[in-house]
Amino acid sequence: MGVRFRGGVTTTVDVATPLTAWRQRQTHPQALARARDLLATNTHAHVAEQLNAEGFTTGAGAPFDAAAIGWLARRWGLTTYRGHLHAAGYFTTSELAAQLGIGDSEVRRRRREGQLCASRYNGNGAYLFAPLTQQPEAIQALAARKEPHQDQRDRARGLRVVTSERRGAV
Repeated sequence: MGVRFRGGVTTTVDVATPLTAWRQRQTHPQALARARDLLATNTHAHVAEQLNAEGFTTGAGAPFDAAAIGWLARRWGLTTYRGHLHAAGYFTTSELAAQLGIGDSEVRRRRREGQLCASRYNGNGAYLFAPLTQQPEAIQALAARKEPHQDQRDRARGLRVVTSERRGAV
């Protein structure tokens, strides 16, 4: 920046350009890298606890919470714990139910009773289930003997399944 004084003397002063508002509030790169590492094995809430324990704060200077970690994951394209589990071959409740030939509620009941291996991936009680090779032998046997119904085989082949069985007076 050039400065001219009243007496006619001029001088040049180097001044750093101020950061834009969004750059001033940007999360520290070390916190972002640590969050990326922690998300491989932890839920959003656990990542927030760990970052707060290590002294990191959000760009606004507030402590981290699960929502802030979720925002970071979406903003920076970080793979979440759920994404890591799904990439490792874990099933959703519906996917495992289809594999075993049982209903979703039966899968949830068996998880509660400890018959299925599952990992909780968020604070809302949602689970992903381990691949069949990591499940107990009884579950593997159930998957092996499961015989798909005819309509499931038809759907798999791309055929339209119509079930219109009327009962009572016509």
